[in-house]
This record gives sequence, structure tokens and C-alpha cells, in this order.
Amino acid sequence: MLDGRAAAAGRREAGHQAHDPHARALVKEMHYQLDVNTLHRDETVDALPLNGIDRVTLRTTQPLFCDPHDRNRLNGGLIPVEEGTKVTVGAGMIAQTD
Repeated sequence: MLDGRAAAAGRREAGHQAHDPHARALVKEMHYQLDVNTLHRDETVDALPLNGIDRVTLRTTQPLFCDPHDRNRLNGGLIPVEEGTKVTVGAGMIAQTD
């Protein structure tokens, strides 16, 4: 797992059970970071902290065959990996698909 803070705008590989398990993804928008103690949504976040709970929008280079996590837990998650170092930078649950 990556130490410290990950840059908000950076390329990631989104490991998923798709045809290509390493589709590239880009953080398109950071919506908020959730404070687990107060459940406050901080919308001024500019980086993804280690062990943070954030809501982001990703843009992928190819379609991912996935489902929202609340409908299909097996096909509703992903593992973001730093593109250059192949270091895992977190875990993700898919909230909605377009």
C-alpha cells in the first residue's frame, strides 16, 4: 500500500474483473472526503489521504463490465494501482455506472 498522500489528478490502473484487468483510469472529479468520526463531508479535499474515504468520479480508457457494489458485490469493486510503480493505492466500490 502506498505511504502518504496520493495526488488527486493522476493516472491509475483500475484492477477489475474486466477483459483487461488493468484498464487505465483517471480521477476526473473529487466530490468529497468523509470524516468517519463526524460523518461530515469535506468538499475542499485536493488529495486522497492514506486510508481516507472519498467519493470520486473516474474516467476509464475502455469500458469496464461492472455493476454497482450494492447490487453485485463480486463485480462492484476495483483496486487502483499507481501506473509507474504498480503500487496499490487503495480499494474502490462502484456506486454508479454510466
